[in-house]
Amino acid sequence: MATAVKKVYHNFDQDTLERAAKAVNDGMSYRKAEQKFGVPKSSIQRKVKNVQQHPYGRPPVLSETEEKQIAEYLALAGEWGFPLTAFDIRCIIKKYLDKKGMVEPRFKNNLPGKKWIKCFLARQCVQLKYRMCTNIKRSRAAVTPEAIQAYFEELSVSLADVPAEAILNYDETSMQDNPGQAKVVVRRKCKHPERIIDFTKSTFSVMFSGSASGVALPPYVVYKAENLYDTWTEGGPPGTRYNRSKSGWFEGNIFQDWFLTIALPYLKRLGDGPKAVIGDNLASHISATILKLCVDNNIRFIMLPPNSTHICQPLDLAFFSPLKTAWRKQLTEWKMKNKGSVRKDQFPRLLKKTLDAIGDNISTNLKSGFKKSGIFPVDKQKVLESLPSTSSANESDVVTATVALKSSFEAFLQQSREKETGVKQRKKKLIVNAGKSLAAQDVLDELQKRSQPKSKQTTKQQINTGEKEKSKVKKKRGLCQNILKQSVKKMKMKQKSDTSEDSDCKISLHDSNSSFGEDFSTLFDDDIQEMLERETLSEQKMVYEDVEPIETVDICGQQAATSMKENDFVVVEVTYDKGKKYECKKVFIGKIVDKKNSRYKVSYMRNYLGSKDVFVFPTVEDIEDGVPIHRIKKVITPQSENRGRFKFLF
Repeated sequence: MATAVKKVYHNFDQDTLERAAKAVNDGMSYRKAEQKFGVPKSSIQRKVKNVQQHPYGRPPVLSETEEKQIAEYLALAGEWGFPLTAFDIRCIIKKYLDKKGMVEPRFKNNLPGKKWIKCFLARQCVQLKYRMCTNIKRSRAAVTPEAIQAYFEELSVSLADVPAEAILNYDETSMQDNPGQAKVVVRRKCKHPERIIDFTKSTFSVMFSGSASGVALPPYVVYKAENLYDTWTEGGPPGTRYNRSKSGWFEGNIFQDWFLTIALPYLKRLGDGPKAVIGDNLASHISATILKLCVDNNIRFIMLPPNSTHICQPLDLAFFSPLKTAWRKQLTEWKMKNKGSVRKDQFPRLLKKTLDAIGDNISTNLKSGFKKSGIFPVDKQKVLESLPSTSSANESDVVTATVALKSSFEAFLQQSREKETGVKQRKKKLIVNAGKSLAAQDVLDELQKRSQPKSKQTTKQQINTGEKEKSKVKKKRGLCQNILKQSVKKMKMKQKSDTSEDSDCKISLHDSNSSFGEDFSTLFDDDIQEMLERETLSEQKMVYEDVEPIETVDICGQQAATSMKENDFVVVEVTYDKGKKYECKKVFIGKIVDKKNSRYKVSYMRNYLGSKDVFVFPTVEDIEDGVPIHRIKKVITPQSENRGRFKFLF
């Protein structure tokens, strides 16, 4: 059976074809031109006669101009922090074809396939590339060219006369006990390949530093522990120092120790010339001691712009990536031979192997990081190139995009930039029995029942519930009988003695949140309270006292009245109606604002966040004017005062 021979298309460029056609026009024969330039005679004839100059094969879906426009917009979206995936591009092309009213039979429902994307990227390989991306926060993406311009204006002055070996950059990083994922070879039918390897979420904090000349300083390791042991410091890289903290991160005193033991000795060996230390602007990295040492040793302490370490930090740009790659490789090899997580006494040896693995490239990586960050040599364009360009696609060399294509991209990018800012709703606690499930409709029904006003009519369900509660009430009455008898003895009957002025000011205190305002009746159920009224209340009005009243001091009289003055804190008794048959008496803490004869103007206080002994003045003042002397029960002095919060000792 004869095998099919694949048709071979032209293997010459357009320039060669044009030179061959020119030679034929100058008098050379087609045969000699074919032999000299390696172009088929038929191709030369079509070129000379200017016939059938279209490319071979079926024409593409989009023209060359349209594909260039799409490539330009894709590059622009990547610069602005919204790089598109292959599926996103396919959706945009579908929208574009739909808006044009074009139906492409090679696409299913006008949606391009994966093969089309692969061929499209191959045709636009000069401008586009398919790569993995990293995520950054919106705060980092918000770094403006103006901030970078201002930063480099100051940096150029600070590093004007500083040599490369005297420019030091520092940064801390975490070495995780996780080797990460890896591509493996498994059976073809395996859908979920797994690799048995131990890993944890524990990390080791390490401070690295290096100079612009490529010199790497010894690392500084911080363990998460309260104590430090000798085995945790053995086998590490030469010159490494070790410390510990409760959080496992670099605190202020630890960073100061790193500066005194590693950075400062290296900089002192360089002589008396100007030197510079560059790092992020964390508060734990700044202290009066470090700044004084920098002044004494001619060291310029330079801070990077906020949220810009991903483009301005030399160690982040070229040092940490190969370091973490080597660390994961060493960690994988170690875990293949050992079980469990990496212990603190094993970490120094793994760190040394990691640094030895990249030892030949450490100097090169440090120099590349300083160059990429524009620090040495000082070049702000290196950083500005990392920011999105302010020029739009219409200002490029590409032909102006059509309205349909531009609107498709604008709609997609606008949808990507919008972030949901939902309003936080107040949550309500649901009373559910253990083991019982709820549906959304059940929750709505429960909330609707709560919102409805209580009916005075007794329903069947309430009757049934009341019968069940009768036995509980009887038991409670028997248990509370002795308490009720003692409480009745404590009650005192008296007539209203407060003047009309007192009754006017009682209304302003009815909504007090003070813990001293809890009346006695709230401690009993309704049925017990009714029994209490039936047995003890007569036609006269009853006045309930607090269960645990504050110790009062009799300060009535001329001598006590003259002793109280403005700004004194006092305990004031307030009486107001509590129903038709009795009155309620509460006590509050207040401050004397003014004094007029034998009456006082008092500004009342409220509990602070439910505390029983801490009080504050409310935002809306609660002032009572004309408090008589007999209602002031005690003069009290605050134990402490902090930011408007007064603490009293009762």
